[in-house]
Amino acid sequence: NKNSSTRVLLAAIHNEALAKYRTVAKNAALATGFTEIEVFSTIRSSVLEEDGMVVLLDLGAATTKLYVVASGIIQQTHSMTVGSQDMTLSLSQALQLSVADAEELKRQIGLSEAGNDARITQALQFTLERILGESRRVIQSYENNTGTKIAKVILTGGGALLKGLVPYAKTYFERDVVLADPFAKVEYPAFLEDTLKEAGPSFSVAIGAALRKLNE
Repeated sequence: NKNSSTRVLLAAIHNEALAKYRTVAKNAALATGFTEIEVFSTIRSSVLEEDGMVVLLDLGAATTKLYVVASGIIQQTHSMTVGSQDMTLSLSQALQLSVADAEELKRQIGLSEAGNDARITQALQFTLERILGESRRVIQSYENNTGTKIAKVILTGGGALLKGLVPYAKTYFERDVVLADPFAKVEYPAFLEDTLKEAGPSFSVAIGAALRKLNE
């Protein structure tokens, strides 16, 4: 049919990056059966079939990556050169702390227990407003251009572990916001449930890669 068209998703990685990871695996005496771009592992571990149209927001240390995903297929990507390390640096400058102390304060207090020291909240929000504000614009633009509705935002990556982030993000996106829960797709001892739910976003890629191998 001359009027039909097929959308093709093209994914690529630099040869240098691939060679680096292969060298790391070799030096660690690990046998790798495959290589995969991390977002595909994350989708496998963190997105459910019934989720429909969702956004994966991967908060890394130096970068934040946004993926619009429908039925497990990436529809759009967006990258921002700002991440959780920028929150640490902002906190370090605001409170005149070492970077190490600021990182520990960020992990222990975050947004949920800042108490009477508004400087902590303000320093963290300075970076978060850049990340969440730009993400909201991308989501709104996608919805306006496609006429579709994104039902949920799934937070993943180490930066997603910031205390109080989920309710704060909900005020920006005005829709359901959840933490990635990759361990929900595997079995584990019941006494580890709370710990694994809290740590889940950091293990999305690892669990996703393991699931692929288990399914082969």
